[in-house]
This record gives sequence, C-alpha cells and structure tokens, in this order.
Amino acid sequence: MGFALLVMQMVSSKTNYIIVGLMILVSSLGVAIDYFGHFQRTFLYPIQIHRSAIYMALGVFLFIGMFFNLSRISLRKVSFLGSMMLVMGLYQAAMRLIHEGPMPATETAVFFLVTLLPLLLVAPSMLRTWEDFNAMLRLMVIVGVVWTAASMVQFVINPRVIVSGRAFRFVGLLGNPQHAATMLAPLATVTLWLLLYDTKKRYKPFMLVSFGVFMVLAMWTGSRTGIGMFGLGAAAVMYSRMGKAVLLLPLGLLAVYVMYKVATLLGIDLGADRLVSTQNTRSGAWEILFDNARANLLFGAGAGKDGAGESESSYLYAVAAYGVGMGALVLVLMITCGIQSLRLLRVKSLMPPSHKTLPDMMIGYFAMYLGGSVFEGIMLARVSAPLIDMVIFSCMATCIIQKARTGDPALYDPEPEDDYGAYEHEYATGDNEDDGYDEDEYDSQYDDEPPTGLADGGGWESDVEPSPG
Repeated sequence: MGFALLVMQMVSSKTNYIIVGLMILVSSLGVAIDYFGHFQRTFLYPIQIHRSAIYMALGVFLFIGMFFNLSRISLRKVSFLGSMMLVMGLYQAAMRLIHEGPMPATETAVFFLVTLLPLLLVAPSMLRTWEDFNAMLRLMVIVGVVWTAASMVQFVINPRVIVSGRAFRFVGLLGNPQHAATMLAPLATVTLWLLLYDTKKRYKPFMLVSFGVFMVLAMWTGSRTGIGMFGLGAAAVMYSRMGKAVLLLPLGLLAVYVMYKVATLLGIDLGADRLVSTQNTRSGAWEILFDNARANLLFGAGAGKDGAGESESSYLYAVAAYGVGMGALVLVLMITCGIQSLRLLRVKSLMPPSHKTLPDMMIGYFAMYLGGSVFEGIMLARVSAPLIDMVIFSCMATCIIQKARTGDPALYDPEPEDDYGAYEHEYATGDNEDDGYDEDEYDSQYDDEPPTGLADGGGWESDVEPSPG
C-alpha cells in the first residue's frame, strides 16, 4: 500500500487528499478499556493498537510526496497557528527528556516532526482555489461517514464493544465517550456549514443525513462537553447570515429527530438524561491537576496518571505535566486564535459572495477547540482527530486571509442554483448568460486541481491518559 501511495503521488498531487483523509481516519481510532482494564477488541483492533505507527507512516508518505510537488509548496503560506502546535509538541519532547530520558524524548520529537511538519507544508498547496476549501471540508465529512459506518459494522458484530459503562454511552472506535464527542461535535458543525452554504447543491441530501447521524451519535455519547462544543460551532456558523439559510435548520432538526427515533426503536439508550445533568464530574481531577501544577511549576510532574493526573483540562494539564513553559505556549495559542479570528472577520468583505461564510466555519472551529480544551486534554495529544483538524483549520484560515488580502480572484464560478447574496438577483433574472466564462478553458487550465468530490491504550495517545468521562 505504501509503494502504491508513493507511485500515485508521483503521478498526481491529488493523492495528498487520500493520505490526509487516511490520517484523519487513523487519528479517530483508539482502543477503549473497560472497567476491569481489559481492551475492547473491535474488528479493527489490529489497526487501533498500532495506530501511532500507521499514522506516522502516513506522515512519512506525505513528507516524501511533498518533494514530487515542490513547485506547489510555499513557506509563506505556512500557518503560524499550526506551527504553534508543532512547537508545543517539541516542548513536550524537551520535558520528556527531563522526566523520562533521551529515548522517549527523541521518539516524541521525531513523531511530531514527521506528522505535523509535512501537513503544515502540504495542506496549503491543496487550497489553491476557493472551491478547494469546500472540498477539504467535504473530505472531513466523508472520513466521518466512513468512521461511523465502521462503528455500525462493529455494532452489528458486538454492540457491547462500542459502548461504555452501565449507561451504554457511545464510544465508537475511540477510547471513551468524551473522545468520541470531541470528534463528532466538530464533524456535525462542518456538516451543518456544508448543508447551508456548500456551492454544490447535489451534496446537500448527503449532508442532511450525515448531520442527523453525527448529532444522534454525539447525543449518544452523553457528553456535555461535546454538545457544548457543537453549540459554539453552530452559533459561529449561523451568526453572519440568518436569512435564507435558516430555513434549512428545521430540516436539520427533523433529521436529528428521525435518527433519534430510529435509535430508540432499535432499543438504543442515547443517554440523553446525562446531557442535562448538573453533576460535577471534574472538580476532583482539577484539584489534583492544580496541586501538581503548583508543586511542580517549572518542569511539571510529567505526563500520565502517575505524573500530572487525569487529563480533564488542557489548560491545567499543560502546566501540571510540563510546567509553566507549556502554559505560556497554550496562552500564545489562545491569543493567536483570537487574532486569526479578528483577521478572518476583517477579510470577509474581500471574499467572493459564494464563500464569505468560510471565515465563520474557521472561527467556529477555533471556538470549539478552545472550549473543549477546558474539559479535555485535546491540546496535548500526539494522535487525535482534534489535533489534525486544528492543523488543517489553521492552514485554511491562513490561506483565506492571504487570498482575500492579495485580491486573489475566485477561480470557481458558483452554480446559479447554489449562489446566495449579491448574485441572487442576477441569476434569477438571467442577466449573467454572457459572462465570458469558458468551462472548457477552465477545465484545461486546472486539470491538476483536486476532485470535489492506527499499542495506544485508549484515547488520544499514551502521553495523555484516557479519562473515564
């Protein structure tokens, strides 16, 4: 398979879509551990238990393939926000040198360099036109659908393996319900954005069904963090335009309701009662993290339960495990997210009408990432869906700002049936019949454009211990 990917990269840069999609999928796999400490063996267990090695191998393929397409790589387009994720990973390696020795530190440093660096360099090259941003978001949804389909296959084989505890909370192919929720909430938000604003109308029925499925699964996890993340993302997505697009919201809610009823008829308890519970399940873990951070302020107490404690908050865990230096990096990351969000808002007026809502999706993801980090250790993972998603969204945000500021024209003319805003009257009256757009000329000029169309015991990675949720 590796040889085939390399050959494909030599032939076409579109192979990067396959590799990035596989990296997202592998990062969404993990081994759940039951109450007695036993691994939950799904039909994908061999991949789940070796996901770090597979993820790293995919990073190597992406790195090698980069040299076949050097003309597309631009250091100017490398995201500072994404680079902060790499710096945080290398700082983890430095602290592991102090706590665990040279070998674990070297492994961590090499892992982050091989997996994040090529992604930071290659992702911008995949975003050459405004339509490419939509294609990247569709790729995320397709990977989410594949992950969901695999989870349902396991449900048919043995449903007990993909649920957790007596409440039968949905785990899927991850380590615990919280991890599943922090993956599904952004997926649902991306699907909502595509449902409302995608320039290609033919994908909307698919997005409608996918949105309903992702929301039902997110509810099934019983994670208040996940539902809160979706609330933040959905608010950002819907903020700028509540006119014509809002008419589709009832359809989305109807899809969620239908999926919920189907699950109920199948005898699946979605654990909805927990979503409205006011029980505090984290104060104990937060107190331990705070005490360890205060006692080991300079270098931290090290990762894991035997060091800092449960990873129930990225902000507390950063200082408790790796010291005040990591806490400072997290603060810089937060400030950078805020600055990027303000820049995205400022360039909206410079963007083509068909893609003016792209900044809303970027801002929504940043809000979900920072909000979810309050309750989960997703910032300090080596292999996780939120990590790779954050890198991709940071690259997308940087490319959006640069394209808008340089006056880069939209190389994709939206279809009349899918356009909104300024072009709506023009399409309705037929005044755009002779617009000088030559489809054959476009196709010939951009033939190289991408088509539109996994022993990690539990959770994110061995560096961050799985929490019981």
